[in-house]
Amino acid sequence: MYTKIFITALAFLAFITSPSNALEDGVIAVVNDGIVLDSEVEERINLTMRQMGTTYLPTRRREILKQQILSNMVDEELQKQESQRKRIHISQQDIDKAVTIIEHNNNLPSGGYEEAVKGLEQVATQKITAEIRWRKLIGKSVRPNVIVSNVEVDRLINEMLSAQQVTERELAQIFITTDENNVNTEQKVRDVYQQLENGEATFEQLAKTYSNDAAAVRGGTMGWFAPGEMLSELEQVVEHLNPGEFSQPIRGPQGWHILKVLRQRATQTISTKPSNQLDLWEVKLTKIEDRQTNHDNISLLKKAYKKWGSAEDVKQFLSENNDNASFSNSSYLGWQDTQKLTEQQLKAISRVRNKGTSRLIETEDGWTVYFVAAKRTVLPEKLDEYRARVKERLLENRVDLEARKFMRELRERAFIDIRL
Repeated sequence: MYTKIFITALAFLAFITSPSNALEDGVIAVVNDGIVLDSEVEERINLTMRQMGTTYLPTRRREILKQQILSNMVDEELQKQESQRKRIHISQQDIDKAVTIIEHNNNLPSGGYEEAVKGLEQVATQKITAEIRWRKLIGKSVRPNVIVSNVEVDRLINEMLSAQQVTERELAQIFITTDENNVNTEQKVRDVYQQLENGEATFEQLAKTYSNDAAAVRGGTMGWFAPGEMLSELEQVVEHLNPGEFSQPIRGPQGWHILKVLRQRATQTISTKPSNQLDLWEVKLTKIEDRQTNHDNISLLKKAYKKWGSAEDVKQFLSENNDNASFSNSSYLGWQDTQKLTEQQLKAISRVRNKGTSRLIETEDGWTVYFVAAKRTVLPEKLDEYRARVKERLLENRVDLEARKFMRELRERAFIDIRL
């Protein structure tokens, strides 16, 4: 109780020591020892409406938008205070990089963002700064504690690859959490959906305005999803959507989802069978017309390869015989998949152990011996890429969930007085 009173006192002190224009402006929210001004919220509304491509909203919708933006700005103030406590710095380079990404994602030329926010530059910079600050705060306070094990990834992949053909969908979503401050969530969800139905704003615009997940800055675009990569209740809905269609609001564990299928593609299932690979040297002795020279070269090669114990030994032999044209076609083959080797090559190395030499085999133009420098078993390249994608998707989802918990804890510990 004493802590709450002390925080209240700090907030009041911040209020009475604020510039006179803040007093005249009107404090719409007190957040610990910080404040949010009504004019700041109105400026953010103007910026949001410009991004939505409109200059007018009906009174009820403007009120819903104001509640949303105020809730966001209260969170931003909490994030700012926590970032200051953890000494997180945001440079002009961070802001410039974010602007470049925004221009790229929205197909704007260089300098196009500045033109788009003309007259609202300060509030636009404040919004970008808040987004950067939150990402850095999550990166420092949340992400290091989130772990996705390879066992989890493999289990999910095994489930996903059971089909002969996989339909992948590129999805976007508007996600609205159920734990916002002073916001009627269901009313807002219905209103957003109504705007979509009536064509009053695009899915991308509404996602940027209302969505509460990390994909909001990209207009809700989340990337490609294969079966099994998302919540079952969401997957059941998108299976019945065609590209360009969006769903009705779907209630999930953390909030409401409106999903849109941007594109879809059918891909063949990825092989999970590991392949064996060899780190291979091929020492070739080319036959010449002089039989005695051939005999001498064979004797030289046999005497040498019986002593080879490493790739360095092979390299040294080839270096010492660099002037002997009969060995000029020898080469390092690198890592070779055994499935792609010729029948003759496989037969030659079939009994070779790790770091061993094959028997000498005769070919049409001479003789060849192989040295296996190492062996390994690897997963198919596409599966490796797929595993990385699935792991990153699980990690992002988990980080997003933990970030919402982190934000909720910041709110619970804070003194917040909303004056709307």
